[in-house]
Amino acid sequence: MNVYKQRILNIARALRESPNPHRFTMTAYSRCRTPACALGHYAFRADLQNKFYLGFGEGEGVMSDGRHCIQSGLACNSRLIQGHFGINQAEAFRLFNTNGCGNAGNAIAAADYLEKFAREKWPEPRRTDSDLVSDLMTRVTSGERIPEDA
Repeated sequence: MNVYKQRILNIARALRESPNPHRFTMTAYSRCRTPACALGHYAFRADLQNKFYLGFGEGEGVMSDGRHCIQSGLACNSRLIQGHFGINQAEAFRLFNTNGCGNAGNAIAAADYLEKFAREKWPEPRRTDSDLVSDLMTRVTSGERIPEDA
């Protein structure tokens, strides 16, 4: 899978797995290092990425252990954000500004928006007929039972 698509999907995952979804808002990066917006949820999850962290707004360019501060430290459309997610400035605004993720009112709506964005920006390649036949033949020769409607 495309690395940029995976990063966007990791934001959606962070939102879906939020321990405090009631704190979701696109109007702030964080509240005292508690994730609020989509980008803040991503920065909070060191298990999903190692590029950003939530801080108290130390300012753009401030780093800790090689990670960039998100809270008021980076504009949602900064080149760092654009480069990390493989998006342009307009897309960065569309996803991460105060009306981002389609003006999502909750974490799940934001996750849905991000997943749709990723599917549309980086669609999965269509499999050719020969790929489908090859896959089916491999399954048949391995003894797998194939349903009639497959």
